[in-house]
Amino acid sequence: MEEGLASSSSSEDDADEPPPRAEENLPPLFHEAAGPPPEEETPITERPNPATDFIDAQATTADLARLLTQCDREMYGMPTGDVLGHAGLGSAHFARMFGQLTDQIVEYVRLNQQGATIEATTPGKWRPRAVVFIVGCGTSGRLAFQASRAGNAALKARGHAPMFRHVVAGGDAALFQCVESAEDDGARARDDYDAALAAAGGDAITDAFMIGISAGLSARYVAEMLNRAFDDPKHRFAVAFLGFNPSNQARERAMFHPPSPRFQRRATLLPGVAPVDPTDWMMGKDRPEDVYGPKPIRPASFREVVWRFELDIGGQYCGVGDDDDESTQTMRYRRRLALNPVLGPEAVTGSSRLKGGSATKVILDASIHAAIALACDVKTTEEIGFPIRATRGATALTRDCVCVASRATRAVSQAAQDDDSPLSQARRLIDAAADALRAKAGVHYLASDSVGVGLTCAIDASEQEPTFGAKKTDVRAYVRGGWQVVTGSMRVPAGVDADLDVSESPGFRAAAGSFGADDLIVVFVTGGEDSASKRSSDSDARDGDGDGDGGSSSTSSSSIVDVVADVVAEKGCRVAVVAVGVKGHDDAIARAETIRATFAAAAETAHRTRRAAERATLATCAIEIDPALGPELGCYEEQSQILSFAPRAVELAVKHVANAVSTGAHVLIGKTFGNRMIDLRVSNAKLFRRAARLIEDLTGVSDVDARVALSRAIHGDPAPAVDDAALDAHVRVATGMRRVVPAATLLATGAPWKDVVDARVAVASGESVRVILTRAGFGGKGGGGEGGASASKRAKTTDAAATSKGAAYQFAF
Repeated sequence: MEEGLASSSSSEDDADEPPPRAEENLPPLFHEAAGPPPEEETPITERPNPATDFIDAQATTADLARLLTQCDREMYGMPTGDVLGHAGLGSAHFARMFGQLTDQIVEYVRLNQQGATIEATTPGKWRPRAVVFIVGCGTSGRLAFQASRAGNAALKARGHAPMFRHVVAGGDAALFQCVESAEDDGARARDDYDAALAAAGGDAITDAFMIGISAGLSARYVAEMLNRAFDDPKHRFAVAFLGFNPSNQARERAMFHPPSPRFQRRATLLPGVAPVDPTDWMMGKDRPEDVYGPKPIRPASFREVVWRFELDIGGQYCGVGDDDDESTQTMRYRRRLALNPVLGPEAVTGSSRLKGGSATKVILDASIHAAIALACDVKTTEEIGFPIRATRGATALTRDCVCVASRATRAVSQAAQDDDSPLSQARRLIDAAADALRAKAGVHYLASDSVGVGLTCAIDASEQEPTFGAKKTDVRAYVRGGWQVVTGSMRVPAGVDADLDVSESPGFRAAAGSFGADDLIVVFVTGGEDSASKRSSDSDARDGDGDGDGGSSSTSSSSIVDVVADVVAEKGCRVAVVAVGVKGHDDAIARAETIRATFAAAAETAHRTRRAAERATLATCAIEIDPALGPELGCYEEQSQILSFAPRAVELAVKHVANAVSTGAHVLIGKTFGNRMIDLRVSNAKLFRRAARLIEDLTGVSDVDARVALSRAIHGDPAPAVDDAALDAHVRVATGMRRVVPAATLLATGAPWKDVVDARVAVASGESVRVILTRAGFGGKGGGGEGGASASKRAKTTDAAATSKGAAYQFAF
């Protein structure tokens, strides 16, 4: 256990307790045992990051960009990283765990190769024998879709059956629009579990693997999915969860309903039947169903599911002796794995789309890519050896892929530190995005080459509404090929707003009809026809071209450029080009300059003067990733597999840039107070708790008073009481409301906002939330109490202190 985390939960009462075990002596599953957390402890993913405490008071946009990209680097556990000193993705401990995840996927890919058949009724459609389900909510679900799509396309390019399936809370409608309330819907999770299993093949599936993702270990939807997989009557499932909190911070909802007293009395009175602990019965232990009846159907909390992942140390329950000690076994034997690297707090408090989303993408992409390489490539199999050295080989190749991903993060982060870097143009891009949002215009993402990059942009755009209370039109993204690429069908998925067309044509063309001179179009340019991904044997697999699962598009890069140029010439919009290339293997940066010149000519047509055209056409933002690992490459003499992972690293770099642009723009227009997202939308239980903590931090009131103020802002006076068991009722009302949290913050302070109507009127003006709260007298963060220069100085001091932490977790970077 790391010192930073240990100090947060220590107290005088446990001074006589033995010291915690060192990390190397812990079982390879958890940082900590899954015991109940202290009542006052805030999950690490929900804590403010000291390094960005004054992010809204930075002297320049350059300082803002540096802080955002620095926080991205924290997930690898580098010296500039995690202020709590936790091990990141680069630690040896988690490298072994990622290797076990990869090795498990390898086993299922091999099983699928042996048993997949082609359906007689549908020629060309595969019926898999083994399936890997990746489940998530919100950002996690969208990244699960992106990873599944890339994995399936890679398998089909090699002539194998696709076997990866995404399950996202809220259905495919949640891929491009906000359906945050689905995260709490355990009942829907049960229905989705049955539907997903049936769609994958039903009883024909003999082996399955479910990976549940919840950054804060709080999503009830994911918990119920994992619970159902555990309870599969045919015992087909191996299970794993991925999150970024210690396991003892998994969310426990106040919804534990033991058997009724009638059943308990019946069991006690029956002769020869020993009483059974209701808690054990609810957890699936020793429950005589003939006495108690079947286990009641109810959503599981994440805490309950985490308990089921605990190891049998010493073989006390599953066997006898060291041979049955699960802490010494790989996942292939115990069939369950907990992955919870601790990344530290987010740059914007609770915004797990940033580091949490990036780490999720790195882990899924690296494990799936390495697993397919190990299972499908003959040369790779001969070099690694199977099955004796399988886990060791999987660990080495997965670590190499993570290292390539870290090169993408470093390329963005280091360039942000260099004033002479081409990425310094990204600062102008952040300013331009903020200008567009201030003018009530929009920011529009397009990808000229890669469908995967387009999906990455679409994921970023879909997250603005719940995070910053943005409108749906504030940040939009358009994917090459539209819904045909995303779902394999030209029809809009059920539940998606009719006006949400994600295609560049006709979607972007239709939206462009309402564009004005203040709108900003951002075009991402990646590897061309001679890129590393195009030259490698599985290029179609990685970019997803050429099949329904991976995504195909008849729209070429040149046609997208022509469409944007026509819009710029007609509407006079501002336009920016972001180039992300792989060093020595593509011409992305060179082509980006050509594309920018085309846009500049179009802008000159619209604005009539060269000076106005130059203002409308931002300089190219260029990022170059160096995939060469040198002596760090542990598995191969050749770098073919490493280069084939480059497209995923490019997508990660695009994610970092898009995150910085959207987050930075919203910070600049006053959507944060310090590093808190003060204007978030209260659309699920997690966001309700986050809002209550925010009000408590800003006003100094108790948790109870903060919840009362939040309830009043939602319902008006008189407001119903608040407890965890009834949060769903409050969330249903709050989901469609705007500026709930600012109004609740004013109400929590009392006079002069004692009345709900007065508080709502005060926050309903067009001013930024930061200005409203600053005028109300809130200080200590960026908006009030300190001048911008002083706050910036303090932020840099905190940044310097953070730099000295985490040096023990150096990554091969």
